Amino acid sequence: MTNRFFLAVGIVKPHLPFDAPKRFFDALPEHVLAPEILVSDLDDIPAEPNSFRKVGDDKRFKKDKAWEDVRRSYLACVSWADYNVGRLLDALEKSDYADNTIVVLWSDHGYHLGEKMTFRKFTLWEEATRVSFIIYDTRAKEKSKNVTTSVSLINIYKTLAEMANIKAPDYVDGESLVPLLNNPKATFEYPTLTSWGEGNYSVRTEEFRYSRYFDGTEELYNHKLDPNEWENLASQSKFDIKKIALAKYLPKEEVPMVREFISTWSIHGRPKQEYKAANKKKSKEEKSKKNKKEK
Repeated sequence: MTNRFFLAVGIVKPHLPFDAPKRFFDALPEHVLAPEILVSDLDDIPAEPNSFRKVGDDKRFKKDKAWEDVRRSYLACVSWADYNVGRLLDALEKSDYADNTIVVLWSDHGYHLGEKMTFRKFTLWEEATRVSFIIYDTRAKEKSKNVTTSVSLINIYKTLAEMANIKAPDYVDGESLVPLLNNPKATFEYPTLTSWGEGNYSVRTEEFRYSRYFDGTEELYNHKLDPNEWENLASQSKFDIKKIALAKYLPKEEVPMVREFISTWSIHGRPKQEYKAANKKKSKEEKSKKNKKEK
């Protein structure tokens, strides 16, 4: 009987702080090109997603003329991570499992490097929600296939279960991606759903991204024509039918946010106003107590 094993390997980089061995910095070109950035990009963005942005980082990097250094450091860390992925694959190829192992490479989130005038993750836009995702089946004999359909990482479990001929428990969410792996042009009826903050959701299909926030404001981008998400189409009535079609994938109800040990910096969406009011009240009470002591 063939031994089965599961190995989960986490590679920390690229992650702050952006430090890596010097040779990965030296391998980069003299100048690192900035991503395409539209000066008026924020003009049609609602208040809630605009509040996600790390404005302080962007302003500081611009003031210090440090954006190129930040991007260079990020790319050096990506190269270092890539190098370590290579080490893992080299070890696999030298093992007894070289021709009978399924490898999945993915990231937990994307990264803004100046797009939308922000830095890091914490948004529902393309740069923060798009991730690296590769499934490498060493048993396959055919050439690699490029699947362009938008899919979610929640589908990994059922995909691996089917590929390994293991029955997934009934409670597991997601859908198997095996039909897409067999035929990249196959129809996949489950768009990608991403959330950041209670009441804030984004639906991504191959052509569109539709985001609706807790206050009812919306964003709609046509990725076929606008891959940078520069033109918010949500206010144009001719796209109302498209928004309705995409909105059907949004949750009809939500599980309440876990409030114990919550980090207040991470609160977005519906509870944000509640926490703001509570913090304002607390600050007012503390100020009142301080004034009484001073008297």
